[in-house]
Amino acid sequence: MEAQLIGQVPIVVFDTETTGLSPLSYVVELGCIKLVGGRLVDTMSSLVKPPVPIPPKVVRVHGIDDTMVKDAPPFRIVAWRFRRFVEGAILVGHNTPFDLKVLSINHQRLGLPLLSNPVLDTRSISIRHFPELMDHSLKYLTHAWRSPFKGCHRALVDAKHTAFIFMGMMRKIGLREDDKVGELFSLFGPPDSMLHYQARWEELGRRDSRVGRLLAAVRDKRSLEIFYDGGFIRGRRYISPLSLFSTGKVHYLKALCPLEGRVKTFRIDRITYIRLLKEGAM
Repeated sequence: MEAQLIGQVPIVVFDTETTGLSPLSYVVELGCIKLVGGRLVDTMSSLVKPPVPIPPKVVRVHGIDDTMVKDAPPFRIVAWRFRRFVEGAILVGHNTPFDLKVLSINHQRLGLPLLSNPVLDTRSISIRHFPELMDHSLKYLTHAWRSPFKGCHRALVDAKHTAFIFMGMMRKIGLREDDKVGELFSLFGPPDSMLHYQARWEELGRRDSRVGRLLAAVRDKRSLEIFYDGGFIRGRRYISPLSLFSTGKVHYLKALCPLEGRVKTFRIDRITYIRLLKEGAM
């Protein structure tokens, strides 16, 4: 890709809205626009039905409530649409480490393959190349670069703001459509990737017996007794492990707690004891 001309490679500018500010949040909206040669050629936007209610304090930010997403497709369907839409593209977003962590975890929870597209972040570009600006938030940059689009905190319009800012940054720096992608990465990168926000589980399992035992329990569909020291949530749990996922630095276990009839998430570094239960013990 780096040897190709910038004008020949699709650039997809994307944004997400979520159930909260944690990387463990669920996606409730995904919006993106596709540029080729600096021209808009396609858009994709979808609400997403999360498996949990959207908290009122988050609704006050983006305006998306439970009634709006009750008939929306689940993340699994939207994720495959997104994968097809961004095939062969450079991704661009604002404050992308958050979006990439959320997207990575939402993929990992469902066992979906992660995207390998290179990702550029307009916030990082702004801090690096435009340090004279008072702020580097999307709200501030929208005004500083005089984006013509109205509204904020919805995925598609924020993607439009970000695209306008990104193209303005390219022009200001002097990048042109007939420059090579490698030069774009050199000036605006290095590019990030969703792949950076996952764990090398087999390697981790060899170094940490706790991870190895959890991996085996997921693979063999075996139930466990664990002791979890999560501060306010502390005590013994009987669980059926479902999957492991990670932000790249913090690792999590998703498990069914049969006695409570609920699926819960546990930080693996806070599991202090693991015992394999006999078949049918729960």
